[in-house]
Amino acid sequence: MILVTGASGLIGRALAARVLAAGESVRLQGRSAESVAAALYGLSVQTNLEVVPVDFSTADQPDYDRLAAGCTTIVHCAGLVHNSTANAAAFESLNFRATQMLGTAAKKAKVDSFVFLSTSAVYGAGPFVNVREDSEPKPDTPYAVSKLRCEQWLEQNSVAQRTIVLRPSLVFGEGDRGNMVSLIKQINKGLFFHIGGNQGRKSIIYSADVAVAIEACLNNLGAGFHVLNVANPKSVGVVDLCNDIARNLSKAAPPVVPELFVRAGAMLGGAILGEKAPLTVEKMNKLMTTTTCNVDRIVEMTGFAPQASLSCAIAAEIKWARQEGILESLTVKSVTEKP
Repeated sequence: MILVTGASGLIGRALAARVLAAGESVRLQGRSAESVAAALYGLSVQTNLEVVPVDFSTADQPDYDRLAAGCTTIVHCAGLVHNSTANAAAFESLNFRATQMLGTAAKKAKVDSFVFLSTSAVYGAGPFVNVREDSEPKPDTPYAVSKLRCEQWLEQNSVAQRTIVLRPSLVFGEGDRGNMVSLIKQINKGLFFHIGGNQGRKSIIYSADVAVAIEACLNNLGAGFHVLNVANPKSVGVVDLCNDIARNLSKAAPPVVPELFVRAGAMLGGAILGEKAPLTVEKMNKLMTTTTCNVDRIVEMTGFAPQASLSCAIAAEIKWARQEGILESLTVKSVTEKP
């Protein structure tokens, strides 16, 4: 039995789809049965599926024990992600405390493998180029701090014969509610423009390929404690990424605006609208900052290779966003590959 927490989230739903398709016995956790059912809409669900609603914001140790009971593998995808309205206490509770209690439950249940989804945000805001797993962590947000604390606790407490910590770069795909879908919406509305001179590059990964990476780790890694970056081996330039999104939307490439003008507009917009502004100085800096991760370790140790091209993965997210009514007047460029 495989337990997948956060089954209604971006990575959880992709992993659930993959393990269910493989015929594995799966237990899925979500805040409610309805949230998990919505995430799995359209999948062929067989009798090998068990849905256990547990709200980690209110759960106690017996709830975690029931989740872990009878499982050989736990993949912990649940957690509070980047949220400007959440304070450090919320990240402490929903990320660190929940991981502690689930890890304790895993040890009681004598689970063979425990996979924890961390984040490349533990390396800081950047810039960083081709950063490796042994680089010094520099978490600078409550989210990143909570994830690093989880990693450290798992290393200090042997919760399973094999503990695997994965640090994905920016993840996108069906179910995305983060930076990529926001970028797609802006380009679709014609409100996005390139910042003159932007040479920023990013490591990113499609959610379905994170599921591929998890499977590769479970099939190939030995006992012990492992920390691995997870990203597409090929980083992408921000300009190329945005132009690819525009092509898949059948839109013209975004225009180029001098950095000085953009920075002045971002400062004004941020002062008036705050986080609701389409572009703030913080968002602008993120777009222009290179943050790339080295994935040699996971490739060499597991043979991991992404199964979807960038363009195909973007098309898949756009198709999902149209179906969900997230985008307006959307036309997806046809592609020959299947994501």
